[in-house]
Amino acid sequence: MPRQTDDLEALRGLGARAQAIPGFLSPREGKYLVQLVRATRLVEGDALEIGTLYGRSTVWIASAIASIPNNPRRLVVVDPFYGQYKDGSIPTIEAWWQTMRRNRVSKVVSLFPTTSLDAAENLPRPCSFAFIDGDHREESVLIDIALVIPRMSHGGIVAFHDVGNRNWPGVDRASATLGPECHWVGKRRGFIRAVRICRGDRRIGP
Repeated sequence: MPRQTDDLEALRGLGARAQAIPGFLSPREGKYLVQLVRATRLVEGDALEIGTLYGRSTVWIASAIASIPNNPRRLVVVDPFYGQYKDGSIPTIEAWWQTMRRNRVSKVVSLFPTTSLDAAENLPRPCSFAFIDGDHREESVLIDIALVIPRMSHGGIVAFHDVGNRNWPGVDRASATLGPECHWVGKRRGFIRAVRICRGDRRIGP
């Protein structure tokens, strides 16, 4: 059989396309999300994103999934669509789907336009990768952690946005409560830091 190669076409021009979408995620952070998603390519379960705004981070994550051949994973996205951008505008579900179609990732994403708590029954279990970037208040991040961590597969990765951001101290306080199964991965990239899940004494592969 011919050797399967990554579909790098899915990542071609991704930085410029993603930056054209309103949002707060930097190119450096977007590239790090791609790296983290691809690092979980052999981990069981779909991917999850809590908080999408106009979809900039979603396009980064979904494009990473689409770049992996024969990958059955989907990206489940949860957002109640009541957050405001810095210009005061509020994203709409219709515009969000247009962004997904324009960036050719609509086939790998599923959207639940509600809060993570209300969408709990629809969150993936098991889950290979999760990006927590929803309501940044401490109590809300704690809810997201409580919903996400038990769903994660061994070897899965959970990334948090706005770690170290003085404007959102609740993210730091909530992420500091993570249990012993969560192992920090390297240093912070921009405002993203990630943990890898290790269940019991099982080894995590490369």
